[in-house]
Amino acid sequence: MMSMFQAFWGWLLQLTPLDFVALFIFLIGTTAYKLFLVRILRDEQNRYYVYQLRLIRNAWIRTYGMGADPILVVQTMRNKIMISSFMASTALILIIGGFNFVFGMDIAKIKSGSVFFFSLVDPDLEVIKVLLIIIILLYSFFHFLWHTRELHNMSLILNVSREELARISPLPPQDFLENMYINSGIHFTMGIRGYYFLIPLLLWMFHPVMMIVSFFGIMLFLVRRDLGLAPYQR
Repeated sequence: MMSMFQAFWGWLLQLTPLDFVALFIFLIGTTAYKLFLVRILRDEQNRYYVYQLRLIRNAWIRTYGMGADPILVVQTMRNKIMISSFMASTALILIIGGFNFVFGMDIAKIKSGSVFFFSLVDPDLEVIKVLLIIIILLYSFFHFLWHTRELHNMSLILNVSREELARISPLPPQDFLENMYINSGIHFTMGIRGYYFLIPLLLWMFHPVMMIVSFFGIMLFLVRRDLGLAPYQR
């Protein structure tokens, strides 16, 4: 444990003041954004765009679920599973690429700039940045994986009749399906958020200022979208 702490402390000491500021803004900003979403969901749900989508999903379950239209349900679930599987596969490919860079890199090539087309001041520090990117990708991958699992279960449950589901489930059939759909939607949203916050970390490879600017740009976009202020909404 002490050696891990020493390695982490040694990495922090390698950060330039601007790198440290960029990382501090990223960590504090993502935490504040998470707290912002919690407050909105608790106190002002009607302002939250994802909550509005949740109501639409629940209406879809009431309209087509529990044996009402099994063909449409299967087609819809298949399309959603394909999207989620694609997002998870993309994260996995990027994770493999990141590990390939970390364990197969040539320090001489990195210093010369033949890898990134620019010279790196400290290759070891860049490796730590890549590892942070891998952590974010793993976060997204497991959220998409769990979302796919929930959709797979729902594709079966939605074709069960209301009477049979009421006999099996401890909850009312409508509440049971809505809770499962809400849970799957949360995992998909968190996976997408991981992709959004991956952009500042990627730009951190070039310069801390690019990381800071891109982070505030993404935060502005997400807050506008979450509050229903996206440009395509009237």
